[in-house]
Amino acid sequence: MSVSFWISISFYITSIIVLSVLGLFKKRLFQSIGLWAMISGIVFLCQPFFAILFQYGIAILILGLIYWNFGNNMKADAETEEPQ
Repeated sequence: MSVSFWISISFYITSIIVLSVLGLFKKRLFQSIGLWAMISGIVFLCQPFFAILFQYGIAILILGLIYWNFGNNMKADAETEEPQ
């Protein structure tokens, strides 16, 4: 396993703990973080200037996919739920 994999996993676990402690554990937040992480991961993979960004691009892309998937599988927020 590479170092970038372990860095992305530790960042993921740390951010889940911090967001749950702060009470910011909301579906829309996870979807937004995941979307922007996936976009930045693609940009990091496509840019030709900085090798360090290219090296961590796939880890950031996978991290964004995990966040987005986690956010999509959460229950809807109470204030954004539509009455039935």
